[in-house]
Amino acid sequence: MSDEQSISNGQLERIHGDLSIMRQAMGLHLNFGRGTLVFSMLLFAAASIAAIVSLISDSSWLHIVPFAVFMVLSLIGLFFQSRRFTDLSHEIKLQVVLSITVYFAVICAASGYVLAAFCGPSIGTVRTVALYVASLSYILTLTFILVINALKTRERYYCLGLAFSLILAGLLVPIFDPHFSFPLAHFIMAIGYLSVVFIQKFQLREASLPNASH
Repeated sequence: MSDEQSISNGQLERIHGDLSIMRQAMGLHLNFGRGTLVFSMLLFAAASIAAIVSLISDSSWLHIVPFAVFMVLSLIGLFFQSRRFTDLSHEIKLQVVLSITVYFAVICAASGYVLAAFCGPSIGTVRTVALYVASLSYILTLTFILVINALKTRERYYCLGLAFSLILAGLLVPIFDPHFSFPLAHFIMAIGYLSVVFIQKFQLREASLPNASH
């Protein structure tokens, strides 16, 4: 009887393990929840506010300060969350880091295009082209990294929204007047974060469907 019980318990454990693997493969198991979705919505709000402030302001400092404030607050928030929840998911930490990194990359790209536009005549054609190529190179490299990450696991599909921001930055910033480079950069990030919100909202809704049916 004990052998039958042990075999039965072993089979149950294996079934539970198989179900867990199947749920993860189907995208029904996610390491993020509503809190991460709220974080993505706050990022969208922060980038939108930064775009408005940058657009209506003539001060060069106000083009960068909103991003700097956003970056510092995000890192402080991540630090306190890590202290409060010792088991905070690695995926959540990664999303915060990637969100900041992409924002930084887009701002740097806008800075490079502005610098090339205003300093082009003085630094020569070769150096101007080098600035454009450098900005485009790391935008493409980071885009490739984000797409690869998105293909690895469904929980990183949000990387596609961040990659969308980089693609828009590479396409739109060079063709607009340099005066609008920073407002456009912030606006592009707002679009990217909004894309992340839609992606993660769809995933959470998809993951909740089997539970709702039961």
